Amino acid sequence: MQDHSLGTPLHAACLGGHIDIVELLVQRGADVNMQGSKHCTALHLASSGGHVLVVKLLLEKGVDLNALDEASDTPVHLACAGGHSDVVELLLKKGASVGVQGKQLLHLACSSGHINIVQLLLQRGAD
Repeated sequence: MQDHSLGTPLHAACLGGHIDIVELLVQRGADVNMQGSKHCTALHLASSGGHVLVVKLLLEKGVDLNALDEASDTPVHLACAGGHSDVVELLLKKGASVGVQGKQLLHLACSSGHINIVQLLLQRGAD
C-alpha cells in the first residue's frame, strides 16, 4: 500500500522517527529501498529528520546509502542541510562519499551554519 503524498507506511514511520514501527514493518517485508514521493527513500526521510536510530536500522537492513532523490540529493546531503551531525557522521562511516559531492556537502553545511558538520567534512577530505 502506498500513499502518494507520503510514500509507503515505512516512509511515514521513518519521517516520524518511529523506530519500533520501522523495525516491525521491515520484519514484515517492507522494502527499505522503495522510492516514494520525489524519489525519496526511507533513508532520505530518516536522515532529513535526524533520526539516527532509524538510520542505523536501515543501514543494517541494506538500504542504498547513496540513492538519489528527485533533486539528485543523497541522504547525507539532507542530513548536512538539516544540521544532523550524528547522522552525517554515521553515513560517512558507512561509506557515503565526500569525493565528488564533497564541495556540495561542504557548501550545504557552510550555508546552513553547521560548524560541527563543516569540521567533520573537512576532516574527511572535503575542501
